[in-house]
Amino acid sequence: MNRFESVNQLYIPYVEKYLSGKPLQNILVSGGCKGSISVEKERHKNLTYQNIFHYEIFEDIIKSNDNMNRSDVLYDNILHPNTPIESVNVIFADVGGGTECFDLTIEKGLNQGVTKIISSALQKNNLGMLIFLYFDGLGIESFLDRDFGFKSKDFFSKNVEWFDEHNNTTNNQRLDGVVFYD
Repeated sequence: MNRFESVNQLYIPYVEKYLSGKPLQNILVSGGCKGSISVEKERHKNLTYQNIFHYEIFEDIIKSNDNMNRSDVLYDNILHPNTPIESVNVIFADVGGGTECFDLTIEKGLNQGVTKIISSALQKNNLGMLIFLYFDGLGIESFLDRDFGFKSKDFFSKNVEWFDEHNNTTNNQRLDGVVFYD
């Protein structure tokens, strides 16, 4: 299985367990390049939602011709946004990008950023629920099981393994998930 298929084996059933058939407001995902945008639209095709926003932390990707006039690509850090979005039902933070991305994520304070995200996501949230998934490409310890001051349930943390045909290698990465609710 490739990376997309391997992630979806855990991701799709987890999200659908809570949100299948429900009208969603906003979905936040990471990755602002053309390939990332199409992958996330495919991953979420069975959900009914108002908006999907693609966060991108690297300015050169935002300025590429692929993203000209794209209002759904935000130049910001999905784990510590300057202006968090309200009414969010799903966050999929597939975060990688090496040392630079690690430093940008950690320097502002991960707990502070995640608390701000959850708080905004649950504001004006018609379902009163946020499914938050983090796919760790930075090598940071699991954090979604921490006490952020909100009710939560059904935390999981599992390694996802996939085969990369291009590089002829088997890779793995940790996927964490939790449900926050009012």
